[in-house]
Amino acid sequence: MNRFVDKIKPNIDSETASNSERNSTFLIVLAMLAYSVLAFGNWLEQSVLLLTIVTAPITYFLMMYLYYGIAKLAFRQQYLILGSGVLAAIILGCVIIESSQMIYAFTGWGMLLSAGVISGLMTQRGYRPRMVYVVSVIALTIFVILNYFSIWQDLSKSSTESIQKLVAQAENQLAIVGESQERIRLATEMFQKLLVIIFRLIPAEIILTIAVQFSVGYLIFVRWIDRNRLATPQWEPYIYWQMPFWFIPVVMVFIVARLIGGEFIELAADNALVVMATFYTLTGLALLEYMLRKLRFSTLMKTLFYIMLFFLPLVNPMSGIIMGVGISLLGFIDSFTDWRKIRLRELT
Repeated sequence: MNRFVDKIKPNIDSETASNSERNSTFLIVLAMLAYSVLAFGNWLEQSVLLLTIVTAPITYFLMMYLYYGIAKLAFRQQYLILGSGVLAAIILGCVIIESSQMIYAFTGWGMLLSAGVISGLMTQRGYRPRMVYVVSVIALTIFVILNYFSIWQDLSKSSTESIQKLVAQAENQLAIVGESQERIRLATEMFQKLLVIIFRLIPAEIILTIAVQFSVGYLIFVRWIDRNRLATPQWEPYIYWQMPFWFIPVVMVFIVARLIGGEFIELAADNALVVMATFYTLTGLALLEYMLRKLRFSTLMKTLFYIMLFFLPLVNPMSGIIMGVGISLLGFIDSFTDWRKIRLRELT
């Protein structure tokens, strides 16, 4: 009897796994259709504010799930299901979106497909996670620019007027609460400078927001790979995160463009440098964590250190800026000095 049970158990496990995969594939296709309805449906514009508030985070998390789902289908080479699902979703998006905005259905899906398919195929072909992630984010960024470029142009044209309105509102509010004219002048000047920076860096803010969505989806995909042992281990401990060496010439090109370019080139370079500086800051923090572990800092000491890093910009903004630039430079320098011997570690 026991032998009979041992023989049928693998079959049961295999059938259960097969059913689970079919259900997972069905959910991915369903998420594709749901995303098109929520992202491109004109009915949202006429809906109540509460419904819009509810659907916005659903769409946000759907994109995270689709980055994982598309990468998974590409990795498993389920091209027919992937192509059929995406085609149906794009057609649905084109049907429900206004004809003048139909291009957004293609560029919006381009963001999802480019990053998802690239990460799935490159992983399936044995590329290291660091390279997979960087190439996927570059492809994603290209489609983000195509998708939002006209919107950014409109925002740029209206930014001066919008800033003036916001500053005037802030000035009126300060006058109502009884602040002196000098304090009002100083506060509004600082507020205006802050608004100029915020409006100027809107492209970088959007790119980084969407990069975060992809990052979550990619990490879920990596965990799925490792859990099912479908490829070499993909998960890289945070202390070994590092920007590729070949990114250095790209940074130099944007720095030169920032110095000698016209107004538009200068604006584009500012946003590109902010995006890259964010990733260098993350790798700089990874290097700091590596060093803290090497120095055998206790959990309490590390917690206090990171609390200090977090609150320093709030206590002294200038010191916070200097600290942020320093950490970013640390990540930049490490990309060619390789203090953690990451390239040697990858060869072993």
